[in-house]
Amino acid sequence: MDDELEKFIQQQKARVAEDKASLEQDPPYLELRVCFNAPFTVVLEY
Repeated sequence: MDDELEKFIQQQKARVAEDKASLEQDPPYLELRVCFNAPFTVVLEY
């Protein structure tokens, strides 16, 4: 049982590391550009 728990913990740590690496590649904010054939553009940054 301890072996299964250790294996599970190692899998979860590996998954967290993969997720963290993936998130670090994303931009630090969300940029949304909307254009409705109008003479203006709406830009939202968070």
